[in-house]
Amino acid sequence: MNDGLAIAVLEPAVLIGATYALLAVGYAVAYSSMNIVNFAHGEVMMAGAVAGYLFLDLEFVRSSVPGVLAFVTAIAIGGLVGAGIAFLIQRVLYRPLRDRGRLALVLSALGASIFLQQVGQLILRLHGTGSSERRLEIRDDSTVGRSSAAMSEMAGLILLIASLFALVWLVQKTPFGIRLRAIAFSPEAMRRLKQPVDTTIGWAFAVGGLVAGAAGVVYAKQYTLTPYMGFLPGMKAFLACIVGGRSIQGAVLGGFAIGMTEGILSGYVGADWRDIVTGILIVAMLLYRPDGLFATPRPRTL
Repeated sequence: MNDGLAIAVLEPAVLIGATYALLAVGYAVAYSSMNIVNFAHGEVMMAGAVAGYLFLDLEFVRSSVPGVLAFVTAIAIGGLVGAGIAFLIQRVLYRPLRDRGRLALVLSALGASIFLQQVGQLILRLHGTGSSERRLEIRDDSTVGRSSAAMSEMAGLILLIASLFALVWLVQKTPFGIRLRAIAFSPEAMRRLKQPVDTTIGWAFAVGGLVAGAAGVVYAKQYTLTPYMGFLPGMKAFLACIVGGRSIQGAVLGGFAIGMTEGILSGYVGADWRDIVTGILIVAMLLYRPDGLFATPRPRTL
């Protein structure tokens, strides 16, 4: 195997895997806290990417800020925007509808998804040439050895992987994570114990939106920014969440497994097969292992 080709295939595969893993963790957090699938999660990723693009397109950023610093700042801004939007979606839509059945929650998530897509399209068309497709341009800094674009991608990959470790630690090792897992088991019992159920769920959505928005900036840099860029990654991250049994660790493993598979298929077989194989995996998992490969026991409903 050619070493250069292997590296060229492996690096984007790891980046895609980290992106899917972060999105899948967001799905797992929403499912564990409210027992719903947050279908607007991919659009939260897109919103973070749009915010990062708007920052990178500022005149003083393009002319004065070093490329790597600008890109890292754009990732942070995208994450903050994603956190704010995810928190608002939970507070405005999901919380009032929480007692009206799962169908109402799913329909409200789809409505939020369409709304965010149209807002993103409007912003991108008004900001520039009228097209809704953009490339995230990084200012080249001739004072560094490698190109700013390559260093920015490496910095983005490091940030994504660090975010994954931090997120798993937050959910598994902190009082916040313990409350979140207890709410997933019995929210009514937690209310009787005077625990801040609504506040914990709100923060959980904000954390999921934070990593989704940050991942969106990195993903848009690797590919293209469009109002609909979050749809396919969102569906694939949903598959990763299913593969992982809707647990945090399982979502991370599922995201990396699907991302690495896609990267290898794109590099050695062709990009046209990437989405075909992913679609087949989604159907197969729903048919034969709907609880996932690493399923965790769910509380029984009496």
